[in-house]
Amino acid sequence: MTKQNKARLVELYLADNRERYPSLPDYARYVYAYKENGANALTRCVIDWINFSGGQAERISTTGRPIDKTQTSTDVIGRQRTIGSIEWIPGTGTKGSADISATINGRSIKLEIKFGKDKQSDSQKKYEQNITKAGGVYLVVRNMDSFIDWHDDFVGELLTSPNGRKYQLLARARIPGGDAYCDRIRFKDDGSYLHIFYDKNGKVYDKSDTPPEFMFKDN
Repeated sequence: MTKQNKARLVELYLADNRERYPSLPDYARYVYAYKENGANALTRCVIDWINFSGGQAERISTTGRPIDKTQTSTDVIGRQRTIGSIEWIPGTGTKGSADISATINGRSIKLEIKFGKDKQSDSQKKYEQNITKAGGVYLVVRNMDSFIDWHDDFVGELLTSPNGRKYQLLARARIPGGDAYCDRIRFKDDGSYLHIFYDKNGKVYDKSDTPPEFMFKDN
């Protein structure tokens, strides 16, 4: 993951943390050390990115569960003996299911995490066909940078600012106590954010790199 994209992920994490713990000062906030050095780490990065960006994502588990059918008995002189075994009960999910189920912009998204030289199994390829046939979106994710590029293109149309810079409108929030509002945008060229404040007539009266607290609260 590039430093720029990692910084974006950390900012999304902090924005969510500020929303949940508004009274906690920034210097006291724990910052998760995001990495993509394995399938589990990459899965965590993808799920957090989606959830912190206004979507919904959760991990799908199809591994089943163990059932302990062992029994231990003790004879008259205190010796213990164990009989039976642990049986594995298959999961109830669809064979070949993706690792992550998500909803982004109202669309059903299934994401399969493949790290290193991992490849899709036949059942996973069949699952992909079923999802796309039903109108859903299926994506194989091998690294965060390519996933972020896909997500940026998927979530919003690129707009052009008066000075020619391409940007995405990520959120719009009403300023408490009136009809003024604030737009949160992200520039495509360097990934930086800008918050533009408008009065009730739609006229810009302020800009800030730092998001206002109400941006991440229900209005």
